[in-house]
Amino acid sequence: MAYIPDEKIYTVIREACLQAYDNKITDPFTLIYRIWDIPDFPMHCPEHHVLVPAVLLAVYRVQKGDPREVLEKDLDLADERGRNILPGFCGFHGACGAGVGSGIFLSILTDTTPLSVRTWGLSNRLTGLCLGAIGEKGGPRCCKRVSLTALEETLPFMRENLNLNLNIPTAASIHCSWHEDNRECLKKACSYYPDNMPGSASTSEAGGPG
Repeated sequence: MAYIPDEKIYTVIREACLQAYDNKITDPFTLIYRIWDIPDFPMHCPEHHVLVPAVLLAVYRVQKGDPREVLEKDLDLADERGRNILPGFCGFHGACGAGVGSGIFLSILTDTTPLSVRTWGLSNRLTGLCLGAIGEKGGPRCCKRVSLTALEETLPFMRENLNLNLNIPTAASIHCSWHEDNRECLKKACSYYPDNMPGSASTSEAGGPG
């Protein structure tokens, strides 16, 4: 049975990103956590393929001080392109939609087309970087884990290649609060699992920071 997109979720993503612009939020993790905390936002869904580029575009436009209308057009493109990544793309096609979403973000940002030169390469390099990091963490799929990984890989790439000085949090500060809703959660095998955070009981017992 074909997946039927939940239009409410796409609306939630757009409105949250515009609100983040109005409130001058420049931390993509703060923004994505707020969206995930919205009641009824799914644990897993292909709407995450739109979410990742939308969040990145929102914080970028805030950082650069670009007009709100620019972000509105960006979000239209992110929605259009993200919807083209099919449900289950991570497993059936071997390319996670969150990782591809980072490439969508950069291609929109740089007006990249199939005929572009430098930015064509940059967009593909960023996608490859994200997919590589996502692949290293292994399966099964988790839309929260892969989205956090995509954001974590994108920020230093943007600083290095586009001189965007977004705040890059330490890996230890990036966490997941939705693991109980994921039947396939990797738990302690996932770097974002709460028990792996510095100061948690498990890390203290293991000799980690307490």
